[in-house]
Amino acid sequence: MKIIKFDIADTQGFEALQSKIHSYLLSKNGVDGFRYVANCWNDINNPIKNLSEGKIGVFIEENEPRYSYIISCLDQSEIDSIETISDDWINN
Repeated sequence: MKIIKFDIADTQGFEALQSKIHSYLLSKNGVDGFRYVANCWNDINNPIKNLSEGKIGVFIEENEPRYSYIISCLDQSEIDSIETISDDWINN
């Protein structure tokens, strides 16, 4: 699983990135048969998190068909900050 991590207190950074991804995916709805229907990409009220690390994460899953769209909407610093985590990282 891949995520971009934020400090738990950085809800503005988290929200800005998830909103950027969500808006971009909405703009691609219907392009080459792509379907995206959601209210948000990641919910700030229920984020992927690791309490012992003090981090929350925006989910970036490379196994999904929309991965190429997600990557194309990120700038290089955001791409460089993508980390691979294990399933046990969540909610520790």
